[in-house]
Amino acid sequence: MLALRRGQELFAKGDAKGAIAEFDHAIAADPSNVEAIVSRAVAYHASGDVERAIAECDRAIQLDATYAPAWMARGFAKRQQKDLNGAIADYDKAIELNANYVEAYFNRGRARAAKDDVDGAIADYTEALKRKEKYPEALADRARAKEKMGDKPGAMGDYAQALRVAPKDWPQREKVQDRMKALWSGKEERK
Repeated sequence: MLALRRGQELFAKGDAKGAIAEFDHAIAADPSNVEAIVSRAVAYHASGDVERAIAECDRAIQLDATYAPAWMARGFAKRQQKDLNGAIADYDKAIELNANYVEAYFNRGRARAAKDDVDGAIADYTEALKRKEKYPEALADRARAKEKMGDKPGAMGDYAQALRVAPKDWPQREKVQDRMKALWSGKEERK
């Protein structure tokens, strides 16, 4: 377990390569440690090896098909590969296993938005926000979806709430402020 924790700490500091080495140690000590396998999958994904990330998630799912983070991580990797249907199916499974999995709702919303399923995206962002009210990314994404639906007041409200709950150094702050100004002035979002 010590190698797993060290790997997670290294990953949190942005050292995916070092994290993978620690996860390797954890998996060598216990080849059935699905948490370590999925953690390594996430680190592979972060380092750009999406295929390997998916293979690791497949391995974790074979070992324990009830481990929701494995489905979530695989869905995230599939979404990056533009396999939106596969990603949505994996997020569905993660939610089936854990109905309060905030990130699964959020990421399924993003996959649905990428498929132009705006209603589905809004529904998923709303589910995520029911479980985590102070979630500026979900608010901003739901606002963008509402813009696509022509719901300017709803979009403005979500953008404003995102700015209220986001930390001062939130990377999307300026973009959200720009969208609010554009909406206020009647300008359409540029694709």
